Amino acid sequence: MGRSREHSGKAPSGANLASRGPATLSPASPRTPTHMSTERIGEILVRESIISTQQLRKAQEDQRGSGKRLAYSLAKLGILGEKELTDFLAKQYGVPAISLSDFEIDPEVIDLIPKEVASKHTVLPVQRAGSTLIVAMSDPSNIYAIDDLKFLTGLNLSLIHI
Repeated sequence: MGRSREHSGKAPSGANLASRGPATLSPASPRTPTHMSTERIGEILVRESIISTQQLRKAQEDQRGSGKRLAYSLAKLGILGEKELTDFLAKQYGVPAISLSDFEIDPEVIDLIPKEVASKHTVLPVQRAGSTLIVAMSDPSNIYAIDDLKFLTGLNLSLIHI
């Protein structure tokens, strides 16, 4: 897996997170995000020959009907598995991907972000390490969510993809 993306603080290491055991994330150097922010996910998936143009169109059609994200439609239609999609997105965003089922999250950490805010931005605080809050996000490129969370918590953020 790739390394994490840092936001004004230390970031968890993406090097084999699963082997670290439950909720053990350590600092690493920052990584500049890839071209993901300027190019659409569907275009990247087609360019990388992960899906066909026809599969993309089918997922986009489903997306328009459901109002959900393209990633949801790709998984729902069975075009890409959730793990495959999560790993791809984590690589594109330059952040590690984790399975939240591998973590025991301290209730005090969860309480750092109000439920409605976590739901609005599809985020989950995973661990606190000093003045840094490690947050699992479905969209690590959402700068509005990142700014909102930094302001709300007063903490630096390290992002991981779920």
